Amino acid sequence: MAATPALWSCLRPSQEPPGTVTGVLPNTTSKFSVETFEGLAPFAFRLTPTVLLAKADGQTLQQVLPLLSVTGSWSPAQASVILNKVIQNGYQIHDVSSVLTLGTLALGLPVSVLDKLDTKDILLLAADQNFTKSMEQAPLPAKHKLVQRILQSTPGSTFLNIPDHLADQIPQSRLASLQISISEISQKKWTAAQAHVFFQAVLKSMQQYSSLSSAVLQGFHCGAANFLNSSQFARLVKAMKGKHMRLADSQLSCMTKRLTGEITSSDFEEYPAEVLFYMGPDKFSNTVNCQKYFHLVGQANVDLLSRVSTKRQLLLERAKACLETSTSMFSKENLLILGNLSCALNGSDIAKSDPYILTILQSCMSFTEDQLAAIEQQLENKYGSPSTWTVGTLTHMGGIAGALRSRTLQRISETEKTLFFPDFLSQLKTWNRHQFTYILEQLAKPQRQKRATTDCTRTPLTTEMVVKERDLLVSKYTSSSDLDACLPDDVLRTNLETFGKLEFQEPLLQVLKLKLDKIFGMLPEDYLPLLGNIARMYTATEIAYWNITTAETFSALVTGASWQKDLPKVKSLVIQHLKANGHQLDGTMLTVLAPYICALEDTQIKAIHSEAIRGTSEAINTSVCSQHQKNLFYSQLRAAYEENQGSPDAYYQLLKPAIGGAPSKDLIRFASGYPDMDVATFTTLNPDEVKKLSPQNLKDLLGANLPELNNLADDPVVKAWTQAHNQSDVNSLGLHLVAGLQDQPPNGFIDIPSAPHIPGRATTYAKDHKIQLFYGMLISLVLSDFL
Repeated sequence: MAATPALWSCLRPSQEPPGTVTGVLPNTTSKFSVETFEGLAPFAFRLTPTVLLAKADGQTLQQVLPLLSVTGSWSPAQASVILNKVIQNGYQIHDVSSVLTLGTLALGLPVSVLDKLDTKDILLLAADQNFTKSMEQAPLPAKHKLVQRILQSTPGSTFLNIPDHLADQIPQSRLASLQISISEISQKKWTAAQAHVFFQAVLKSMQQYSSLSSAVLQGFHCGAANFLNSSQFARLVKAMKGKHMRLADSQLSCMTKRLTGEITSSDFEEYPAEVLFYMGPDKFSNTVNCQKYFHLVGQANVDLLSRVSTKRQLLLERAKACLETSTSMFSKENLLILGNLSCALNGSDIAKSDPYILTILQSCMSFTEDQLAAIEQQLENKYGSPSTWTVGTLTHMGGIAGALRSRTLQRISETEKTLFFPDFLSQLKTWNRHQFTYILEQLAKPQRQKRATTDCTRTPLTTEMVVKERDLLVSKYTSSSDLDACLPDDVLRTNLETFGKLEFQEPLLQVLKLKLDKIFGMLPEDYLPLLGNIARMYTATEIAYWNITTAETFSALVTGASWQKDLPKVKSLVIQHLKANGHQLDGTMLTVLAPYICALEDTQIKAIHSEAIRGTSEAINTSVCSQHQKNLFYSQLRAAYEENQGSPDAYYQLLKPAIGGAPSKDLIRFASGYPDMDVATFTTLNPDEVKKLSPQNLKDLLGANLPELNNLADDPVVKAWTQAHNQSDVNSLGLHLVAGLQDQPPNGFIDIPSAPHIPGRATTYAKDHKIQLFYGMLISLVLSDFL
């Protein structure tokens, strides 16, 4: 039968529904029957989690479980609701057979079930590709628990039984071994933090760097490679070319320093584009073909350097000179050579370029107002007036459609925008968050704020609209009064999971929160995982009344929103979860909490067991914590990772995220291993501990990065060290910084103070000091003659 609005009011709004569906839903007051589910097949997976909570009972779900288990595309929230209901109804999931019968619902397995399975069942599940594919989409607690059970079931340090796409849940402490099997790690999907830990062990175990995967090579850091000679280092960097890696600033900075003078005209094409981009054209002037050079550089991620970077501007100027296009039009051939460097072209250059510029600019992450105007000029030249643009036109534009300004968007038909932008925004949300936020703002600009009213002045929201428009709703309902008046309670309740994912501004999230208060009073735990961004609108006091009994609920609340500005609320979430479970923080909770670890209280930090720390798969980064918290966390991590001291580089990498709490004695110990600490990490250290380091300690700690301190004269950590040392100490390191202590003059010399230091004149101190010594010597000679 044809789909009706009443039927679709119960469907999950994550996708456009099909045109027809079998079966008829009963009225809203009754529960779903077995016949209802049979009639909905194979579209039952489009029922929203809240509808499943309200209208599906455990007994019925258990009867139709064979049917639901072969239905595709369940979300974790839906699968969790179904499995929790059937388990509460007495359904037993106790062995490998009962797990595998769950089929596509397996991603909703509770942690408590995984905890009770036998070791042999865990290993059998790990070997089942259908099961592990489902678990890749599971919430973090389930993935983390499965990997922990596999590791507990596997002797030694082998990772053979860990599914490749679940390797990111292997605790970093398990990766700090001196012995590592290349064959075991080469295909697995590691995080950068994990790869940092084992990277030196990899380098010491083999020299066929080209065989290493991008997931392994991303672990490169200066300290790990400090034992390689120039030839080996060059081969290592060359192995990264073509591996589609996103190298970080600290990695490229290190490579640039070590490769200066090593790259020649005969082999420069063998290096990653980002390395050549970072080194700049001066290193290759008159030695390589400039067009070849800029064609390679054009493949780099130019956003590694800011728009105002002199190096980025210099590259573009040299490229123009090379292509002889400083005043003429950029042809398609020239644009193909420039590649990503085109992102640095100004509006005038874009406007007079070949229309192919619209294709080249697809890779840019953001644009200036000057560039945006030129892009729109190019678009009108190619596609005509925006009033004539269709979904096909906008689709043909590709990602550049995200650069449209409000004045242009207003000229596009509302119908065409409604058809195009929902799917486009969903893709942009994942691909380019900056452009996603920008285009939402531009779409919303035409909406004038109306006087507050209790009447809906826009189109009343229905589930069908939510299904079709999704993120686009954020740009249409921009006033609190309109959202309040136009959103019926039943539409919010039915589509709670979707509304929780929409990025409304806080006043509108508050409207949603108040509506939920009216609908539910006290929110049941089953609905908490669906709140998403709305959860941030609840106060710490209100959160203190929530039941957060499961790891799944806790994880969904923490990961479903950004809490950086609401750490007291995260603290309340932690307290409620611990209160309900009566146990301390474990490895899973610490992994979930990693981005908000500074929310923990002193007593909670001190109570963390070493076993829990060793069980975390996410780095505990304390860089934004208070110094007192940094000290506490570092002490706990040092105790937990003490057994890894036999691998100095790995030990340093394990402690690096919390190194801001390290005492000077530990920094001195790290320095003895020549870690080549990057300056971003250095500036997170405790200034009171850094000032105790000797010049040699500082040199050993920073290695090739030491000269970068010259650009950080006003940084508190840098200043703490210079103020605690004399000028000869500072000068001995080749630093042009002003010391806080004066050198003692030699016997027979008189100390004449120099002029007071003027900010910005750090390099003049040595000159002033020489003058001071000259006058001291002169007066000494005069006095000796007189006497």
